[in-house]
Amino acid sequence: MPYPNRKAIAPVAAVMLAIGGAAAYFLLRPDNSSRADSEITAVIESHHRDGQNGDLQKFKATLCTPLSEFEFATMTDAQFKAVAKRSVEVDGRFVLDRVEDIKISGDRATAIEIGHNEGGRLAEIGEERRTVGLNKIEGTWKICNLPTDDPATTEKKKLVETKAEVHDAVENYFELQSEGDLVAMIRASCGELRELFAGMEPEAFADAMARTPERIKSIDEVTVTGDAAKVTATVDSEAVPEPVVAVVSLTNEAYQWKPCKVEIIAS
Repeated sequence: MPYPNRKAIAPVAAVMLAIGGAAAYFLLRPDNSSRADSEITAVIESHHRDGQNGDLQKFKATLCTPLSEFEFATMTDAQFKAVAKRSVEVDGRFVLDRVEDIKISGDRATAIEIGHNEGGRLAEIGEERRTVGLNKIEGTWKICNLPTDDPATTEKKKLVETKAEVHDAVENYFELQSEGDLVAMIRASCGELRELFAGMEPEAFADAMARTPERIKSIDEVTVTGDAAKVTATVDSEAVPEPVVAVVSLTNEAYQWKPCKVEIIAS
């Protein structure tokens, strides 16, 4: 769980990878492995539930010693609870729908957990599939390899992260605009917006921004295609009596999303 902190999101994402969870299916195969299947499913369910609830001691009890004593050795109960709370707030609450494809070889096992997030930014990706590695230690199954996303889940999470970066870039653009910082605006923009700002005098830019300030009221839609993105936003402007709808086109330039064009499409 808490693998410490995107601007805290990378950590939040890592944390959620370890903690998700709620209901589970107990898959009982009609052979001698039925009991082991149930035990494995139960520890995976506990791992997610206790991690998401912020119970560090119970969470560590589901892990092999190397994980419980080294990955979380410096984290206090209070820190763990705070990170778990933040993870759920940002990514949503992971619901474990079922555990399947359990493969046991002696005291080692792997299983596929399948679930989804409710609430938070990961709710939009739908089904998630992860592989879990376990060892049986002194008669008890414990997780030794934390749940690892399959390729499809990884790609869906990358898209969510990219959308968050685009969202932040648009908010930053309007914040810089309201501050009247021409140099920062030139650096933060691209294409025709950069050309427009580069041709302005600092005093004229600051005056224009002061006379007709624009502030984001809401970001309504974000779409990403490769290194291009579009954001539809509702913007308050003192130049008009009602909020306007703006479409911001962005490009990923040197690993940084930058607005290149802003179109007003409705008022």
